[in-house]
Amino acid sequence: MLSPLSRTLIKIFAKGFYRVHAGLLLALFIIIFIYFLFINVLEQTRITPEERLMYNLSLVLAFITNPVVMAVVFILWLIYTVKSWQYVAGQLRLADQQFIFYSSTAMPQVHQFKSWFLVQAIILLPIISYGLFSLAIGIMFDYFVMPVIILLYILLLTVVSALVYIKWLNKLRETENQSYLLKIAARWRKPFFSLFIYHVFAKLKLAYGLTKILSGIAIAGLLHFFSDVKQDIRVAGIIVLTVITAHTILIYQEHRFKEIYMGFSRNLPYRRRKLLADYIFLFILLLLPESIWLLVHYKVLPATGLFLFGLSTALLFCSLLYWLGLNMRKYLRWVGGLFLLFLLLIMFGCLWFLVFLNLGVAFLLFYRNYYAYNPAVDT
Repeated sequence: MLSPLSRTLIKIFAKGFYRVHAGLLLALFIIIFIYFLFINVLEQTRITPEERLMYNLSLVLAFITNPVVMAVVFILWLIYTVKSWQYVAGQLRLADQQFIFYSSTAMPQVHQFKSWFLVQAIILLPIISYGLFSLAIGIMFDYFVMPVIILLYILLLTVVSALVYIKWLNKLRETENQSYLLKIAARWRKPFFSLFIYHVFAKLKLAYGLTKILSGIAIAGLLHFFSDVKQDIRVAGIIVLTVITAHTILIYQEHRFKEIYMGFSRNLPYRRRKLLADYIFLFILLLLPESIWLLVHYKVLPATGLFLFGLSTALLFCSLLYWLGLNMRKYLRWVGGLFLLFLLLIMFGCLWFLVFLNLGVAFLLFYRNYYAYNPAVDT
């Protein structure tokens, strides 16, 4: 009698796997068991029935006599097994299957292993059937070593699959999806300003990567476009302004992270001056690659001024969100308008004036709207 856990797992995973991959398995069955076993040999009158049988069984005989063919087939079987792992992993992530994490792990791991071993054996039935058939052919033609290796390999695939499933189920889902950075930094001290950095590497790796790619394209493209006057400080200012504008999505995501996950932080005993300083440290970390580029291509004093301009612009874009709220369309309109305004001011030589102007406006917006802003109104 099958245990309740085995029946449940077979119904969800084994039967579900065959429903999803029925077309592929049917095609393989037709190709292997029909075409190769009943292939018609040309000029059959010139060969004996024994030779005709050898032709029909050529694939199986090559499988159990030729190590190269066997290695290729073993690789295909491994791919099939990994495909079954992907299916099971996808099913385990569904909300409807969450009960398995609690019901199955309440049993001893020996019972879990038996159930998952049976499930994987059912999933591997096409491979097992072909292996048993190869064993029978090997015995008929006095080939014993290769068929035994085939059966041991199938057993290994089944055992390893069962152990993989047990490992997945006995791990907390929260730890499965953690990035390597979070696992390495699990015991590090985490200042308040650094929490968004960990969030980026846990959930926003794609957004961060695309932002840095856009930033690199902006730097290379503008340097090429202004190749004749690339040493002009106004060109560097335009590049920094474009780079900060490319980081707008990360700035928006930082504010969204604070409002959705860290809304309680307004009740913490942090002064607004300290919170604004935290934003400075955060943007220094986010803009570290661009800062290195500035130090490499410009002297220390101009590079420092350009970095302060970028930092003040980022603070202004961040403070805007405390006034506008999580309204992406309105926010992007403001960012676009400020970009054009700052571009004109840079062209007229007002780059260093913008550093102080942006810092002043950013501090004013942040100081007046940090406690006044209600996220429920604008979202």
